[in-house]
Amino acid sequence: MLPVLGPFSFFNDPDRRQSKPDQGEVQRISALTKEIDRGQRELEKLMQDSAAIEQAIKDLQEQILEVGGVRLRAQKSKVDGIRNFLEIENDKITKSEVHLIKARKDSEKYAKSLEANEEALEASTEVLEQLQNELAVVRSDVAGVQKSVDAANARFEAAKDELEAIKAELDEKLELTREFRKIEVCV
Repeated sequence: MLPVLGPFSFFNDPDRRQSKPDQGEVQRISALTKEIDRGQRELEKLMQDSAAIEQAIKDLQEQILEVGGVRLRAQKSKVDGIRNFLEIENDKITKSEVHLIKARKDSEKYAKSLEANEEALEASTEVLEQLQNELAVVRSDVAGVQKSVDAANARFEAAKDELEAIKAELDEKLELTREFRKIEVCV
């Protein structure tokens, strides 16, 4: 069987698992353990030192606040208030810019619509003028026809009157003729 290579090949080798470490390995393990312990002590010391430094920083910040505390806090409060005010005003500006852009787009859209409607109105006005001209011609024609109809009605009335006169005359003559025949028949 071939030995398995890799970081754990020592532990995977069946011959070595059952055997005890030799003197060199024991010394190496001992040296590594000491080195690990030394590293952990250094790490703990550094952590204690950093904790002490962090505490010193906090103490200095407190001292700064105590020395200029009220004034510094007031100034900090003013700065925070101004920052908040600026954020609110920036939001208002942004909203106003958005509304302005929308209003410009709407204005352009309405201007185009107005232009199209004005063109349609001009076309409609031209059509209306043509229709009014045609209506005037038709009214003129109707007036001429009406005059002709009135003249025809007048001639019709005159002819009717004449026809009634002729009929009345004919009725008289017919009556005379009947009376004459009666006389003739009786004679």
